[in-house]
Amino acid sequence: TWNVSGRWNISDEPWMRPLQPTLSHAVLKASYSLTAESGPSWVTNSHVVIEAYNPWRNNARDNETGLEISSLANPDLTFEKKHEFDVGVELGFFDNRVNFTGDWYKRNNFDLIAVTNTQGIGGELTKYGNVASMTSDGYELSLSTVNIRTRDFKWTTNFIYSHSHNL
Repeated sequence: TWNVSGRWNISDEPWMRPLQPTLSHAVLKASYSLTAESGPSWVTNSHVVIEAYNPWRNNARDNETGLEISSLANPDLTFEKKHEFDVGVELGFFDNRVNFTGDWYKRNNFDLIAVTNTQGIGGELTKYGNVASMTSDGYELSLSTVNIRTRDFKWTTNFIYSHSHNL
């Protein structure tokens, strides 16, 4: 997996000094990444899964352990992957007593593991495979205010709104 990100502290630029303390903090940020994970924990059949069992015998005294194939090998099974792009802004006003943060993201999930139909070769009509995908996007907005700040007391208020859309 990999990630590329950047952050520009605009409020550190010399041309921003005349706006302070009205605009006390300003940041632009962005990131792009490819991540992968193994998928659901119950999907473990990239190799054949052989389990022991006790076959039925006519006489209960006859007990012998047998082996059976629980799941056929699935060597094409691979990690689930995700491309993600994120951009955001942070703004602080009046010596950071009022702060605003906004983020927007877009995700492209692919090679997701799901059940797929087969031709029935080997006795399985369905198996897990990297056959699904999903895209999502959304944003999150937050507003934080410091209403009262004294030596012994601080009152802050936070409002958060988020929206996401999945396909």
